[in-house]
Amino acid sequence: MISFASLFVGLVFGIVNVQLIAAAGVDRVELLLDGSRVAELREPFLAQVDLGCEPAPHELVAIARDAKGREIGRVRQWVNRPRATAEASFVLEPGRGDRGRVARLTWRCLTAENPRSVAVTFDEKPLRVTDPARIDVPPHDPAQVHALRAVLEFDGNVRATAEAVFGGPRSAEAVTEMTAVAVVLDKGRSLPPAERLAGAFEADGVPLEVAAVEEGPYDVVLVCEGSALAPFRKLYESRKDPFVPELPLELGFRFLWPVVQMASQKTMVSNIYPISSRFTPVDGTVGFVGTRRLEWPAFHRKGQRIADAVAVAPLAPDEPARQRTGVV
Repeated sequence: MISFASLFVGLVFGIVNVQLIAAAGVDRVELLLDGSRVAELREPFLAQVDLGCEPAPHELVAIARDAKGREIGRVRQWVNRPRATAEASFVLEPGRGDRGRVARLTWRCLTAENPRSVAVTFDEKPLRVTDPARIDVPPHDPAQVHALRAVLEFDGNVRATAEAVFGGPRSAEAVTEMTAVAVVLDKGRSLPPAERLAGAFEADGVPLEVAAVEEGPYDVVLVCEGSALAPFRKLYESRKDPFVPELPLELGFRFLWPVVQMASQKTMVSNIYPISSRFTPVDGTVGFVGTRRLEWPAFHRKGQRIADAVAVAPLAPDEPARQRTGVV
């Protein structure tokens, strides 16, 4: 029913514009900052919010209400906490029965205002999209669970994914975000399709509906302090690269540097950390890629923000079907 159009994915402070997108039926929106009400909005659901003079963690909560004052939706956004470089979200208009549903896609990326491409699937089947602000959902059975997914590609090796699940026997018009659940399989076994996992998971004794399954290897993100390039090069030249042993060819790795770069856009200025594209052992060892195929950014020892970069690294953009793992 409601979604943030303003996604604060970098470090921000001062007075910022907060924009929300609401579906039909939303009469007004209450906006809370750190638990205190700072605005009551009506269409176009836009407000200026003061985040203070220093970047500090904040919680933004928007509560959608109908004409009678009843709560019909709620969204939360953390500000100045580790988040991905780009984010996207859906707002779904209810429609009537199996027809007339419209999805509106919003996004925010620190490396570019708009994506180079947008790929949308409905129940894992490609969906043709001419206007991301109005995506017509195909006719479907509202008694069944359906999944809508969008993958957005931006400049700077950045991707964002928006997912929404709706329908089902208990709540035909429910719209929720997908919640990932990690599953460890016995050796030699693979994940069954979503329809065969009915009843496999539950919360407080209530069976959960499984909308989609993904299976894939893990990726590794290496946070590279600037002075590490010289010993990195020596390691490669000595042929003692620790990543040389037999690694699965589908393993992915990226390089991220703790060098802050400013990203200025229409609504705000944010901080980002440069990150490489995704490599696999097919491209060479980590030492070879790090010393021969990458151009390291200029750095100053006192200007690096290693702790922040380590916090951001697990959220580094990756292939849509990949999982993130450790930070080295």
